Amino acid sequence: MKLSINQVENFYENHPNNTTKNFKKNHQGPVLRILNSCLEGKGDGDVVTCMKDPDAVAKKIMDKYDNPNTQKFYFQALLFLIDEYPHLKNQLNRERYFNFWQGSKIVKQEHDEDKPKIDGVDYDDIKEKVYKKYGANSPEALFIDFYEEVPLRLDYHDIRIDMPEASKNLNTTTGILTLKDYNKTKDKYGDKNITLSSGLLNKIKNELGEKTYLFYFSKTTQGQKIGKILKEAGVENGTMNTLRHSVHSKIMSTEDRVEMARRSGHAPTTSLSYRRTTPTPTADLTDDEISDMIKDYRARKM
Repeated sequence: MKLSINQVENFYENHPNNTTKNFKKNHQGPVLRILNSCLEGKGDGDVVTCMKDPDAVAKKIMDKYDNPNTQKFYFQALLFLIDEYPHLKNQLNRERYFNFWQGSKIVKQEHDEDKPKIDGVDYDDIKEKVYKKYGANSPEALFIDFYEEVPLRLDYHDIRIDMPEASKNLNTTTGILTLKDYNKTKDKYGDKNITLSSGLLNKIKNELGEKTYLFYFSKTTQGQKIGKILKEAGVENGTMNTLRHSVHSKIMSTEDRVEMARRSGHAPTTSLSYRRTTPTPTADLTDDEISDMIKDYRARKM
């Protein structure tokens, strides 16, 4: 497939949404600026070849525009072209472009966010207290370790072991947790496959025995039982929300936050709304750390 600048221009001109001047301003304008830069003014160049390397395109955007919101604007416009132009998404790494767009949204919110945070609990402190109360190899400790990698809502009562037909199944050979049914956002995000770390998978296998369910919670009481585990371990006001806020308050890279949001079943920027400060200075994001995150996002390959 080859695609010229003129064909791209005609696509926007003939698009059914081209009914206001803002359509071309928001969609055509930024795309043509990036493509012309990529093609170095050669109108007869191939747009598909130009867009084959998402990292090179992203570097052009981030080198030219410092403002995170402007970067997001350009990535969003490129995604529109990729999704709407017939067969174009089959020629390009659409997921890579999508991740750059998601990352730009996170950087923007990290940079702009200035609302005060309420104190929270550091996740390592929670783990330490649960380990001390119940033992490092206890079912309670396993749940805390599992939640750190799979921060779902109240979806832990029916995770099956090596039962592919189940709506939630953990394959202990591959370490892949498949979720076909989960609370609130299933219709929006669809099936999820989450690969557990080798350390967590080994811990699950060691604790498994003859179990057919990963955790023995009932659907209606799992929240209460988890709260009881935390409170008896000495986590003040411990609830599922405590865990959720705490795990999303961890300092992590932009790419890791995108992945954490995917596992949680919500948008990456929603992850930031759960973030809380903690009593330990190292858990707060300082201005320098935010600046370093932005520099890391610009420099690294996501």
